[in-house]
Amino acid sequence: MIGSLAYISPEQLKQGSYDEKIDVWSLGVMAYEMMIGKSPYQEDIIKIAQNQIPPELSELRFPGEVELTPEAKDFLASMLHLDPLKRLGIAEALRHSFIRKYSEETPSS
Repeated sequence: MIGSLAYISPEQLKQGSYDEKIDVWSLGVMAYEMMIGKSPYQEDIIKIAQNQIPPELSELRFPGEVELTPEAKDFLASMLHLDPLKRLGIAEALRHSFIRKYSEETPSS
Protein backbone atom coordinates (compact mmCIF):
# COMPACT_ATOMS: atom_id res chain seq x y z
CA MET A 1 0.00 0.00 0.00
CA ILE A 2 1.34 3.41 -0.96
CA GLY A 3 0.39 6.67 0.70
CA SER A 4 -0.01 8.22 4.12
CA LEU A 5 -2.34 6.07 6.21
CA ALA A 6 -4.13 9.12 7.61
CA TYR A 7 -5.42 10.02 4.12
CA ILE A 8 -6.09 6.59 2.62
CA SER A 9 -9.75 5.79 2.00
CA PRO A 10 -11.49 2.76 3.54
CA GLU A 11 -11.60 0.97 0.18
CA GLN A 12 -7.83 1.39 -0.20
CA LEU A 13 -7.24 0.14 3.35
CA LYS A 14 -9.15 -3.01 2.46
CA GLN A 15 -7.17 -3.22 -0.81
CA GLY A 16 -10.39 -3.23 -2.79
CA SER A 17 -11.28 -1.51 -6.03
CA TYR A 18 -11.58 2.25 -6.01
CA ASP A 19 -12.22 5.28 -8.16
CA GLU A 20 -11.71 9.04 -8.00
CA LYS A 21 -13.69 9.23 -4.77
CA ILE A 22 -10.51 8.27 -2.92
CA ASP A 23 -9.35 11.82 -3.65
CA VAL A 24 -12.56 13.25 -2.20
CA TRP A 25 -11.87 11.16 0.92
CA SER A 26 -8.38 12.63 1.24
CA LEU A 27 -9.72 16.16 0.78
CA GLY A 28 -12.35 15.42 3.42
CA VAL A 29 -9.66 14.33 5.87
CA MET A 30 -7.73 17.56 5.22
CA ALA A 31 -10.88 19.69 5.59
CA TYR A 32 -11.71 17.93 8.87
CA GLU A 33 -8.18 18.55 10.13
CA MET A 34 -8.43 22.25 9.26
CA MET A 35 -11.84 22.66 10.91
CA ILE A 36 -11.36 20.40 13.94
CA GLY A 37 -7.61 20.53 14.49
CA LYS A 38 -6.94 16.79 14.41
CA SER A 39 -7.31 13.80 12.15
CA PRO A 40 -10.80 12.25 12.05
CA TYR A 41 -9.50 8.68 12.33
CA GLN A 42 -6.27 9.18 14.26
CA GLU A 43 -6.93 6.45 16.84
CA ASP A 44 -8.04 3.94 14.20
CA ILE A 45 -5.00 4.63 12.00
CA ILE A 46 -2.58 4.09 14.88
CA LYS A 47 -4.22 0.75 15.75
CA ILE A 48 -4.27 -0.32 12.08
CA ALA A 49 -0.59 0.60 11.68
CA GLN A 50 0.27 -1.46 14.77
CA ASN A 51 -1.84 -4.37 13.47
CA GLN A 52 -4.07 -4.14 16.55
CA ILE A 53 -7.28 -3.98 14.51
CA PRO A 54 -8.27 -4.98 10.97
CA PRO A 55 -8.10 -2.18 8.36
CA GLU A 56 -11.56 -0.78 9.10
CA LEU A 57 -12.47 2.71 10.21
CA SER A 58 -15.08 3.70 12.77
CA GLU A 59 -18.05 5.91 11.96
CA LEU A 60 -17.18 9.61 11.75
CA ARG A 61 -17.54 11.54 15.00
CA PHE A 62 -17.34 15.23 15.77
CA PRO A 63 -15.80 16.31 19.08
CA GLY A 64 -18.24 18.15 21.33
CA GLU A 65 -15.79 20.91 22.17
CA VAL A 66 -15.63 22.15 18.56
CA GLU A 67 -18.64 24.00 17.23
CA LEU A 68 -19.47 23.46 13.58
CA THR A 69 -22.45 24.61 11.59
CA PRO A 70 -24.82 21.91 10.35
CA GLU A 71 -23.62 22.73 6.80
CA ALA A 72 -19.98 22.15 7.77
CA LYS A 73 -20.82 18.84 9.47
CA ASP A 74 -22.80 17.70 6.45
CA PHE A 75 -19.99 18.67 4.09
CA LEU A 76 -17.41 16.72 6.08
CA ALA A 77 -19.68 13.72 6.64
CA SER A 78 -20.55 13.61 2.93
CA MET A 79 -16.88 13.59 1.93
CA LEU A 80 -15.94 11.07 4.62
CA HIS A 81 -18.73 8.57 4.10
CA LEU A 82 -17.28 5.09 4.61
CA ASP A 83 -19.30 3.77 1.66
CA PRO A 84 -17.80 5.20 -1.55
CA LEU A 85 -21.15 4.79 -3.32
CA LYS A 86 -22.65 7.28 -0.85
CA ARG A 87 -19.62 9.59 -0.76
CA LEU A 88 -19.73 12.84 -2.72
CA GLY A 89 -17.92 13.04 -6.02
CA ILE A 90 -15.66 16.04 -6.59
CA ALA A 91 -18.26 17.92 -8.66
CA GLU A 92 -20.88 17.35 -5.97
CA ALA A 93 -18.45 18.48 -3.27
CA LEU A 94 -17.77 21.71 -5.15
CA ARG A 95 -21.53 22.35 -5.41
CA HIS A 96 -22.18 21.64 -1.72
CA SER A 97 -23.90 24.53 0.08
CA PHE A 98 -20.98 24.88 2.50
CA ILE A 99 -18.54 25.54 -0.35
CA ARG A 100 -20.94 27.72 -2.31
CA LYS A 101 -21.63 29.85 0.75
CA TYR A 102 -17.95 30.75 1.13
CA SER A 103 -16.95 30.88 -2.51
CA GLU A 104 -19.50 33.38 -3.77
CA GLU A 105 -17.95 36.60 -4.94
CA THR A 106 -18.49 39.56 -2.66
CA PRO A 107 -18.92 43.06 -4.05
CA SER A 108 -15.72 45.10 -3.88
CA SER A 109 -15.74 48.33 -1.93
